[in-house]
Amino acid sequence: FPDIPLVLITHANQFMIQETMYFGRTSFEIAEKVENVWQQIMKQYLEFSSKSIYFQAKNSGHYMHLTEPELILTGVQYLDTL
Repeated sequence: FPDIPLVLITHANQFMIQETMYFGRTSFEIAEKVENVWQQIMKQYLEFSSKSIYFQAKNSGHYMHLTEPELILTGVQYLDTL
């Protein structure tokens, strides 16, 4: 993988746990395990580049570009600093 700028923005855990419980019709325990694995996998992407940065959308689920567009802008602005 080329050493290019990489911006990782993930959703908030509590939002996705609730969504997984509702749409997946599962328990809190299972939804929490799924979310923890998802976050671990996502954070491994940071190892692909020395120019990576991580943000978490604290108030968003899947549609963070709609609920926290300023965070997306922050990610894009980070790319401009390199």
